[in-house]
Amino acid sequence: MRWRRITFWFSLGALVVIVLALTWLWTADLGVLKPQVERIVTEQTGRQFSINGDFIVDFNRHPTVIAEDVRFGNPEWAEDPDMVTIARAEIRVDLWSLISGPFIVEFVDVDDVSVQLLNPDDQEPNWVLPTAP
Repeated sequence: MRWRRITFWFSLGALVVIVLALTWLWTADLGVLKPQVERIVTEQTGRQFSINGDFIVDFNRHPTVIAEDVRFGNPEWAEDPDMVTIARAEIRVDLWSLISGPFIVEFVDVDDVSVQLLNPDDQEPNWVLPTAP
């Protein structure tokens, strides 16, 4: 009898925690993670990455990320400071693929994109990024 009670309360507690976590994911403003995303990409690539506009993360059945005024830097030797500029990008993925794999991107929409690929004779091409330590 005692083990049934312990199992019941443990199961109920775990269910409540899962429901609260899912509710938070569906209702929280995950756009506040913009500085962390910028920092992680900058550190991993060794190039300046910035999202100067809105950053919206909508985590529902089809998680969607929208970023505006995105800039990814060129190496120091390049004349133009930005290798990639995107006015607006929207990416939607399948939620179940995040859990079970393979990762499925359902929708990609980008507006006003500029990509500058440089391959000088005396330097590495600008699209070759250093490997993370």
